[in-house]
Amino acid sequence: MCGIARGQPAVRPRFKKLTIQEERVPSDIFTRVLEGMEIKNLDTLGPTDLREPYLLVDCVDDDAQLIDCQEEHMYRSWHFPGVRHLSPKDLMSSPIPLERGKKYILYCTYGTQTPLLAERLQLAGLEAYTFRGGVRRLQGTLSAQELQLRT
Repeated sequence: MCGIARGQPAVRPRFKKLTIQEERVPSDIFTRVLEGMEIKNLDTLGPTDLREPYLLVDCVDDDAQLIDCQEEHMYRSWHFPGVRHLSPKDLMSSPIPLERGKKYILYCTYGTQTPLLAERLQLAGLEAYTFRGGVRRLQGTLSAQELQLRT
């Protein structure tokens, strides 16, 4: 179950429904995506070329406000000290309960929900990112940072 999607997400759509959805995509979308990229041939385009690096961060800056987007019981199980807890529903609401001029780094249990949330916040004019990898990776990163501070 996902805190963002309503109902069951379609992971194996029927061909007819997929065709209808594909017809909605503008015909020049691939050309526009490739503009400005070094890749000019779709045959050489790989998953790393399509990743949106503006959404993902690998470290926690001192000036950033961490936002925990886990479900309540997961938040109670573990969260970063001093973090603000906001559910995906809170961040999808209007008005967005965050102030402009601050940097936000979102994390969730597995790191799968927060890229969508960070993108929504960016589109609303906020500086928001998602921590790549979820809680386990965040715990590992924080432990490594603490070790560096002690040495």
